[in-house]
Amino acid sequence: MKCIILCGGNGTRLWPASTKNKPKQFIPLISVDGDLTTLLDLTIQRVSDLGEIILLSNEKFKHLIPDIYTTILEPNGRDTAAAVISAALLYKSENILIIPSDHHIPDKNNFKTIIEQGLKIIQNGYICTFGINPTYPETGFGYIKLSDLSISGGYLVDKFTEKPDFQTAKSYISGTVGKYNWNSGILLFRAIDMIEEAMKYCPDIYQSCLDSINSDKSLNINYLNIRSQSIDYAILEKSKKIAVLPCNIIWDDIGSWNAVNKYYSPDDDDLINIDSKDCLTFRTMSNSISSFKKPLVMYGCDNLAYIETDNITLIFPLHKSQDIKKILKNIPEYYH
Repeated sequence: MKCIILCGGNGTRLWPASTKNKPKQFIPLISVDGDLTTLLDLTIQRVSDLGEIILLSNEKFKHLIPDIYTTILEPNGRDTAAAVISAALLYKSENILIIPSDHHIPDKNNFKTIIEQGLKIIQNGYICTFGINPTYPETGFGYIKLSDLSISGGYLVDKFTEKPDFQTAKSYISGTVGKYNWNSGILLFRAIDMIEEAMKYCPDIYQSCLDSINSDKSLNINYLNIRSQSIDYAILEKSKKIAVLPCNIIWDDIGSWNAVNKYYSPDDDDLINIDSKDCLTFRTMSNSISSFKKPLVMYGCDNLAYIETDNITLIFPLHKSQDIKKILKNIPEYYH
């Protein structure tokens, strides 16, 4: 099996620590046994005994990628449809696992078990997605509705919903509108099946990907001509051959500062410190600070995040973590 780790994203929701030149998958964020570790390193460890590791990233991040692994470099990002279809074309005879580099799944053995279950599903010609049992109405995740048709321990997908509003997410959690899982973004498939669906549902992207592959399995400048679209919109929402395997695992999409906070314990002042220097707090609660270059005094501040880098300082209410990507559009490019 080929384990394709997608590590070319820009990680804008964790700005300003995550930047266009060094996005979140390459920065130490998660504390493991007291040491900060990058999300990419954790992902590599997770799939290390499942198959050959292949890193698919952007050409501009080449200097950040460990050179001991096979690497596929995009001239520029064209979203996940191009990445997934290109991977299928490069390894036509293989089973392929597509896994994002910015998720956290702490139980490696449990993860291996669900991938082994997924391999049974794809032998029937299905593309296997992996669903996570939702525990709260998260508006930053996609959702998968399960049908009643069982497939080798999984289910045929009824429909996908991308990042619903809060009330819709609440209805999904309640179970009154059917059985929903969070969409983990992890895919498992036989390359020949993904190619077949690409030819059927997005033939232009398929042909452009085909034109972009060199004889040495590198990607050429034609890659820039590929229409940019997610694999969800291009194929998964249209195909009749998509299965979902509900997974009983701890999973997190580290896509906001709220998500990062889960992996740190508050101190006596109910303050979460991430790689910071001294912080004096007075009459505060439930705050988060990160990457300080100098000491900080906080007074009367509740539920705030304070993120400081060499170039800029960001202060925002923690419940607005998902809005970082939106405000970045109004901030000068220099600070990105």
